[in-house]
Amino acid sequence: MNALKNASSTHRAVSRERERVMDDVDDASGKAGGRKELALASHIKEEEDALLHKRRADAEKLEKKLKLINENVTYESKNVMGSVAGAGSGAFHEYRHGRRREMERLERMDEEEEEERIQSEFEERKRKREEKEELEAKKKREKRMKKKMKKKEKRGPQGGQGGKDAEEEEKDDDRGGGNDDDGDAGLD
Repeated sequence: MNALKNASSTHRAVSRERERVMDDVDDASGKAGGRKELALASHIKEEEDALLHKRRADAEKLEKKLKLINENVTYESKNVMGSVAGAGSGAFHEYRHGRRREMERLERMDEEEEEERIQSEFEERKRKREEKEELEAKKKREKRMKKKMKKKEKRGPQGGQGGKDAEEEEKDDDRGGGNDDDGDAGLD
C-alpha cells in the first residue's frame, strides 16, 4: 500500500515539474514556437506516463512480495500461559485452545517437512532413472549406427542394391522404421 502511495506522490511531483517546464517554454518561446511547445509537451507527457507505469508495476511487485512473506511467516502465539497453579480455573480453556493451536502448527510443519523429503527423494530417483534410460538408448543408438556402417561397407561404392539409396535408408532409420534386432523396436 505504501508503494502505491509513493507512486501517486511521484506522479504529483512529475506533474508539477511538467507544469514548471511548460511555463519556462512559454516564457522562452514568447508564444511563437507553438509546434515546438506541443512536441515538448507530448514528449514530457510520454516520459511521465512511462515513469508512472514503471512505478505502479514496481509497487505491485512489492505488494505481491509482502503478501507472500506475510503468508509464509509462521504465527507464534504471544499469549503464552502454562497450566500451573495460580492461573485460575477460568483460564484453563484458553491454555487448552492455545496448546491445541500450537500442536496443530507443529504437526503441519512436520507434515510439510515429510512431504518435501518424499518429493526430493522422488525427484532423485526420477533423475537417476532418466539418466539410466538415456545411457541405454545411447548404447543402442551406437549399436544401430555401427551395424548400419558395416552394412554400407559391405555394399561398397556401387550404391544401394534394394532399390533404395543411402539417404532413404538413413531417413527410415531415423524414423524408427525397419527391424534392427536390438530389441528396442526403433525407439531412440
